[in-house]
Amino acid sequence: MQDIQQRFVAAQQAYAAGHLAEAERLLGQVEHIGGPNADVFHLRALCRKSAGDHAAANQLFAVAHQHQPHDVQILVNWGNLLVAADDHAAAVDKYDKALVIDPSFADAHYNRGLALQRLKRWPEALDTFDWMIEAGHGSAKVHSARGAVLKDMERPYDAIAAFDLALAQEPTRRVALAGRARLALETGADDTVDRHIAALQQAQGDRVLVLGIVQAMMEKGDLSGLDVLEDVLRQDPLWLEGHHEFAKLRAEAAEGDAYVAHIHEAIAKYPKHPGLYEALAAVLASANDFGTALQTLRDGERACGPQANWAFEFARLEGECGNFAHAKAALAAMADTDLTRQTRGRLALRMGEADEAAALLEALVERSPDDIVGWANLALAWRLLGDPRHDWLAGQPGLVQSCALDLDADALSQVEEVLRGLHTAKAHPVDQSLRGGTQTKGRLFWRQDRKVQTLARAIEAAVDGFWRGLPPRDASHPLLKHRDDRLRIAGSWSVRLTDAGYHVPHVHPQGVLSSACYIVVPPEADGPDKAGWLEVGAPPADLELPLEALETIKPVPGRLALFPSYMFHGTRPFAQGERMTVAFDALLSR
Repeated sequence: MQDIQQRFVAAQQAYAAGHLAEAERLLGQVEHIGGPNADVFHLRALCRKSAGDHAAANQLFAVAHQHQPHDVQILVNWGNLLVAADDHAAAVDKYDKALVIDPSFADAHYNRGLALQRLKRWPEALDTFDWMIEAGHGSAKVHSARGAVLKDMERPYDAIAAFDLALAQEPTRRVALAGRARLALETGADDTVDRHIAALQQAQGDRVLVLGIVQAMMEKGDLSGLDVLEDVLRQDPLWLEGHHEFAKLRAEAAEGDAYVAHIHEAIAKYPKHPGLYEALAAVLASANDFGTALQTLRDGERACGPQANWAFEFARLEGECGNFAHAKAALAAMADTDLTRQTRGRLALRMGEADEAAALLEALVERSPDDIVGWANLALAWRLLGDPRHDWLAGQPGLVQSCALDLDADALSQVEEVLRGLHTAKAHPVDQSLRGGTQTKGRLFWRQDRKVQTLARAIEAAVDGFWRGLPPRDASHPLLKHRDDRLRIAGSWSVRLTDAGYHVPHVHPQGVLSSACYIVVPPEADGPDKAGWLEVGAPPADLELPLEALETIKPVPGRLALFPSYMFHGTRPFAQGERMTVAFDALLSR
């Protein structure tokens, strides 16, 4: 018996030292001498997990649990394996079973809270961390985890307080430092750069933090941040996310076609790296340069060989470039997913096949009823076909409204002054709908500025009034099914359009309700051509559909336009002047 125990202890030590093969060899001896037992299966499972063999580890945890069903540590470690395998729902189940056995087991509560956060079950995650604090387990890691959940719940200042509590206990905690730095960026705090530098000191080489520093510098109009990011990319030309972000920043700095030069340089150094071609094609496609994006993937395929995961993008880009027959055949041969069906439906609209588009998109929204883009394109198909369901979807009274905010001229002027200081970019972002203007970064309504908060409160009141005035609840309608739920304002930003500026028709895929709040409008808005007016229901020009806007809304300072996020909306260009708006999406309250 003593020999078995010594070998098991030696196996534990080998595992702790990372000598997995030696640990498993010793465990085999223990099992051979003493027979199977839960401790051996448990440690073998941990070894397999460390080796990356999740399937074998899962089976071993199951056997260990079968031998010792009341061992909470087995259940918790099993849950941790499932988290590592991205099966967070199953992980929560294991943690729950552990807590039935030992309701006070702090590790089970903590890990359960993290898993719930990843499942976006934020209220439950918050309750978990609140319980831990009340039960005396308010460590820095718990406060830090709670801060991350509060940020996800869009409660930025509660999140800041939680991160500050974590840092008061453990000033060098990386997660809290990074979370606090990110919130400084999102809320436009003056100490954003300093907080990112402090976080970077504890996480040397963390590229996300480097990117945050550059973004903060750019928001203040300091273009030297581009040089910082360029140096990082020269040191690591295979940082794909960095290439994408650098390209977007360079575009907003008005660098013209040079905005993707750094990706071409990286490809010249690593011509056989498929990820670089993917990154370049993605940036070009986001800028609607579909032909060059398609050619980029073709070049990548010649250099790197066929890439199985490029098939869909090839088909999509072929369609965007007008190669309809080729795109249609390629998409039809692919698995029927929401993405392929969505793309096939859009392609059918471009080909003038409204019946086929409607059939594809009706099936899509039936199985994915919250697919905003699906509903947007289906609205166009139904309208082309004269289907009465279009009126049900987009024509009911009250779905599109414009109302005056409870703001006086002085308050509006103060908001205008703040917004002017935030529009520091020189050109429009490549992946947004505006043309000939700029868009602010971060969360506008997260800023503590009193003038911004006054505007936010007035908008919240107007949204509440709009919501109460909608038609009755309709369980099958993409907006009215939420009629009795509560809304919250999510992303918020400002757009400044100048001479000849406009928005291309678009939708907001993550929203429930979308908006345009007018701060400054061009003089032409009062003219007969409706220059600068909002158009709701007009399709994107590239679809080449014979459909006009369903409604047009005159921009008037201090007024707010509201409409379902699934309705296409854009603006008419204007020749001279300025059009400054604030926009946001409203989502279901968490």
